[in-house]
Amino acid sequence: MRSGIYIIPFLLGILASGLLPAQSREWRGRVRNAAGEPLPYASLRLADGTLGTLTNAEGVFVLRLPADQGGTTLRVSSLGYASQLVELAAHPPGRGLVITLEARPVTLAPVTIYP
Repeated sequence: MRSGIYIIPFLLGILASGLLPAQSREWRGRVRNAAGEPLPYASLRLADGTLGTLTNAEGVFVLRLPADQGGTTLRVSSLGYASQLVELAAHPPGRGLVITLEARPVTLAPVTIYP
């Protein structure tokens, strides 16, 4: 009977450990243009395309990656700006990351609509 006293807490511990969240890394920061203005809704994706996020209306982002995620190259892009690759390994998680995108003129081909 005494061994049952030890088995029940052991089993509860095993069950509870499955409910714990996985370890993750988190980067916070801003995306802005050369003038320092925020770029709303810029896209931030890992170069392999598996995970990503968008900036909010103030150009602020939060990117959470699993601890075992191998890809650490981030592609940052926004319409009208040149894409930029950022090596996350050079920027420790938890620090504010500021990414500046350079303007790239976008020219659209004319469209003719016939009735």
